[in-house]
Amino acid sequence: MPATEPLRQRADRLAALLGDAAGAQILAELQKLAVRRQRPGPAGERIPELGPWRVEPDTALRRTDWPPEELESWAPVEYLPPAGDARRVVLIGESAARGWPFEHGQSCGQVLQRQLGGEGYQCVDLAKTGATGAVLNTLVDRLDLAAPDVVIAFAGNNWAEPFFRLGLAGEIEVRDTLADALREGGYAALRERFLSVVTHAYAQGFLERLAALRQRCPAEVVVVVPEFNLRGWVPPADIETPVLPPAALASWHDLKDRAGHAAETGRWAEIAPLAAAMAALDQGTSSIPGWLRGRAALATGDEAAARAAFEDSRDAVCGLFVRHVPRITRPVQDLLASFARDRGWRCVDLRTVFGAPGLPDPDLFHDYCHLSGPGIERAMAAVADAVTGSPPGTTAPGPGPDRRLRAFGHAHAAAHIAFQGQPVLPVLNRLRAAVDADPGVGPVLAGTLALLDAPRPLWTHPAALRLAEAAELLPFLSGLVQTRCVPPELWTLRECLGELFESAPGSDRDADLLESPTADGHPLPNWRPPLAYHRGMARRSVFAFALARPGDLTLAVTYRMPDAPAGTTADLLVNGAVVATLPSCPQWTSTAAAVDGRLTRRGVNQTGVRWPVPAPDPAACHRADAEALERGEFPSVLPVFGELFEARVLLRNPGAASG
Repeated sequence: MPATEPLRQRADRLAALLGDAAGAQILAELQKLAVRRQRPGPAGERIPELGPWRVEPDTALRRTDWPPEELESWAPVEYLPPAGDARRVVLIGESAARGWPFEHGQSCGQVLQRQLGGEGYQCVDLAKTGATGAVLNTLVDRLDLAAPDVVIAFAGNNWAEPFFRLGLAGEIEVRDTLADALREGGYAALRERFLSVVTHAYAQGFLERLAALRQRCPAEVVVVVPEFNLRGWVPPADIETPVLPPAALASWHDLKDRAGHAAETGRWAEIAPLAAAMAALDQGTSSIPGWLRGRAALATGDEAAARAAFEDSRDAVCGLFVRHVPRITRPVQDLLASFARDRGWRCVDLRTVFGAPGLPDPDLFHDYCHLSGPGIERAMAAVADAVTGSPPGTTAPGPGPDRRLRAFGHAHAAAHIAFQGQPVLPVLNRLRAAVDADPGVGPVLAGTLALLDAPRPLWTHPAALRLAEAAELLPFLSGLVQTRCVPPELWTLRECLGELFESAPGSDRDADLLESPTADGHPLPNWRPPLAYHRGMARRSVFAFALARPGDLTLAVTYRMPDAPAGTTADLLVNGAVVATLPSCPQWTSTAAAVDGRLTRRGVNQTGVRWPVPAPDPAACHRADAEALERGEFPSVLPVFGELFEARVLLRNPGAASG
């Protein structure tokens, strides 16, 4: 018998004992005990480092030898001498404070240094793209080592992000209290508890560390309150509402359809009561009611009401463990402002700087929370006034980036917001703005369209070699060339580029609508692991394919609807037209639908499924998600409308399509 055989037998025995749901819970509790025993004791001597820089005895900062991929998120500064007679102004924060994606030509630190003027100030940029609360706290705890005269704290967009990873100190208790809240009050209670024990706690802890810093050094503190692109951001279509009781979920979707029709026909007065009824059903856990109210208020000229509604929409998904872009919530904005005011610190509230109580101009934003060139200029002008003690408005914003960087910003924004599920019009407008800013960006955009239409592998395509010559395009290009097909999120970009150039490329290949761009599988709108098939967690599942010319085709699908009420049907759609109905079935079933070529068009076509509203079991969902949280896993949260194992476009007359 091999020496390892007894161990193998014991492992098999443990696997049999712990292999069911109860065993998984037992194993999770044992892991928690082990983690608690391994927690480190009190911190020892502070390391004289601030991010990738070592603080030298004379307070100079010298960058250490970190891996290049880790240095990319920090300012590319090798050495900062001692400030001497200048006042040292230290900027800390996240990607918005870095000036992403303009950080290599118009970072917030660079703009602030220029606006402060002269040699009387030394601006030290310690902002980090993707900085978590833990990174910022470590910076603040060591910041006195650099002898700052002014500390500018510009943060808060990342504090509503899920951060759970098994084994991190303190998170075990947080997971358990979130699970308790979910069991007691459903997803609305989970959200409220998360905002309290995670988001608010992050903000409060960060501010208290700043106050403690003031006890160790005489630095002045300037708090910058981030703002969100309230008017210019649309909730992505793949996240609607968490699991609700069947009758409530059906009513919610009926109200949504009625409110959407009222908006399409300009009957704005009807929207507020419909949206209020939706919010009463979802208990504030959906972005859609607030967004509908905001649109209605904006259409009737009430910007203050629109602001409140759009803020409700922005905040609704925070704490639900569904995917959303970084954002700051209203309570955190208010906490930052009040904490600064109560301690006599200076505060630059970008809500006010950008026009509150009205809505901020979307042109001040690159996307959702990151600022455009003009936005960076206006924000840093207000910060410069705070640093110098000048009346607000004293410092004039600069002209912003040159035309090449401005064009890059618009083109980058088009790709970025398309990837984040924004509709066609804002993506197309950004592409047009890029060309208007600098016609020289045209070949870059044309090359991008060529790559989006090209067969794989992309790295052999001549356009990829040309685009690789521009360093600022490498992050986008390196991700794109590794894909096996057009990422679903970039079909909108492909459609808009086709319209921009009045071109509709296509080929004669059949299209596998479910081909995954990576080997990971199909990502979900929550944080659960990807699947080998498509899971629709919203009323509609949407896909795209490209036709060189209109033509007859066949849609072949294999589907199931595990929670659909008996007797209901789904609609199979092509460019908004119903081409077949799919009877609900909890088991996998296959069908094929003939599509009249008159329903198709040259260029990008949309297809998909409009699922029936499911009838989930909320109690079972709450229980399963609470147990997942306790195990250190992400909850599911969203209802399952239907699933697709196969979806193909088959050309009856080859010579028409690609996908």
